[in-house]
Amino acid sequence: MTMRERQLATAVLVALAAAQGCADDGAPARSALPPATMDSIAESYVKLVLALGNHDADYVDAYYGPPEWRTEAAADTTPLDAIGARADSLLARLGAGTDSDSGAGATTDSASIDALREIYLRKQLGALRSRVGMLQGTVLTFDDESRALYDAVAPHHDSAHFDSIIARLDSLLPGSGPVAPRYTEWRRGFAIPAARRDSVFAAAIAACKGRTAAHLTLPPGERFELEYVTDKPWSGYN
Repeated sequence: MTMRERQLATAVLVALAAAQGCADDGAPARSALPPATMDSIAESYVKLVLALGNHDADYVDAYYGPPEWRTEAAADTTPLDAIGARADSLLARLGAGTDSDSGAGATTDSASIDALREIYLRKQLGALRSRVGMLQGTVLTFDDESRALYDAVAPHHDSAHFDSIIARLDSLLPGSGPVAPRYTEWRRGFAIPAARRDSVFAAAIAACKGRTAAHLTLPPGERFELEYVTDKPWSGYN
């Protein structure tokens, strides 16, 4: 995983989570902040991400907010130190919070959603603050970096775990010799030649739409546009 793949920031207006945070008594968690304050912090967060994008070209993956915010950010010359200080200030406004509420059930209760929004903002601002430090030279271990940017740490396994996987691949892959080149050669059989790419995707999209139409009535004129992107650190998504 490259540095760019590990970067976390999508500068969009803060999304509302669907899961429910629950307090110890089983009641939905509630935000301690009024909605107006949350909106103000959310707006500041989005603009701060755009400002950080001027220092890290790959930080903002997509932006769908007000065009004027993007225009203002393009002219923003705020240094990293000041961006970090602003993030600290926003975190202070959010307060310590109770991030232990992980969401046990689904709800549309507005109080619960506000609490989840507060947790989300706190996590995102913490990730932004960590990225500022990394751009300033802070070096983290892989686990510390994934925790700081994604609030997640990959599971740890001993060598025996991977040896067993390699042994199974060795028994399944054709040919003989080291597993890695045999696996690479096996994967080549699934690569779509560039000359057939459009026709393969067109057939796949048509098949998916046909299966969907068997269960759902699609809106008139429903469509999407497929674009091919190159020279990016990620392979394919969306």
